[in-house]
Amino acid sequence: MNLNGARFNLMHTVRNTMINKIKALDMNLSPMHLKSLKIISTIDDCTGQKLAGFMGRDKGLNQRIISQNFLIKKDNEKDKRSE
Repeated sequence: MNLNGARFNLMHTVRNTMINKIKALDMNLSPMHLKSLKIISTIDDCTGQKLAGFMGRDKGLNQRIISQNFLIKKDNEKDKRSE
């Protein structure tokens, strides 16, 4: 097996293992949502805009996490345009 084949097999195994572990948690969240939660925990005064900028995604990514009560949306006292 060449290096590219080995790398593909390794990434495939890691991805499948991660997906199976997430499913076992029975939280109905995708790996991207779990990554969002991890990033949110590391950003001081995290806003939807900061998270979207950090991840290169739009703010709609957070809506599912909010609707499942994994994230609480509240007004930003420092910037009324932000959430």
